[in-house]
Amino acid sequence: MSDSYLLSKERCPACASLGNDTTADNLAIYSDGHTWCFACGYSTIGDIVRSFIARNTPSIPIKHEVFLPSDSDTDYPRRSLKWMAQYELDKNDMMKHNILWSKSRERLIFPIFSEDKLLAYWGRYFGEGSEPKWKGLGAMRDIFHFIGSPSYDKIVLCEDIVSAIKLSRFCTALPLFGTHISVDRWKRLSTIVHKKSQVIIWLDPDMYSTSIKHANVGRQYGMNTEIILSDLDPKEHTLVDIARYLIK
Repeated sequence: MSDSYLLSKERCPACASLGNDTTADNLAIYSDGHTWCFACGYSTIGDIVRSFIARNTPSIPIKHEVFLPSDSDTDYPRRSLKWMAQYELDKNDMMKHNILWSKSRERLIFPIFSEDKLLAYWGRYFGEGSEPKWKGLGAMRDIFHFIGSPSYDKIVLCEDIVSAIKLSRFCTALPLFGTHISVDRWKRLSTIVHKKSQVIIWLDPDMYSTSIKHANVGRQYGMNTEIILSDLDPKEHTLVDIARYLIK
């Protein structure tokens, strides 16, 4: 297969669905027809790549390495500590969950590792520019980043990683990095959790109908799915309130 080169950059549909990529340049378009989003990891394969895969087995996937910003460290500025404190999370929590700060990007970095390999990271912007508030790198929606107890007796699916960290005080939490749960993800999740596990969907208050749809799909794969509907997203509840919702 001939070498592929960058042709242009366009708006990423996955980022756009979350209100991101306002500059319409996250998605790289390559000469062989495949695409790759440097922000969220969304990708497609073009006809040339598809033909190559069909002719060559086993196929060789296109891999994109993820690297942390070079200045990532634990020298958290006061504004980031204050922001975490509003969710009853402190510096010890940040250290425990490998949260980093990038001064050059003015982002709090939430890395996702598998053993020693960096799979992705999610960053929260604290600057005053026009940058999106949240921006990720890596295939966020394909990753199962369980936080908390590994028993999986009670798993809460939530939208964001800060909520997941807070929920992990009481159960296993799985951030979705959005509100979408694909059928393929449900299939994979059904092979990880046992049939008696409680799988709780706790999204933001305006996502109730979406939660119902997700719960129904989960039940189709034999999982014991439930929904929590509250006036706030999980991270905005106090720890006492979260305990009341989860400990029954």
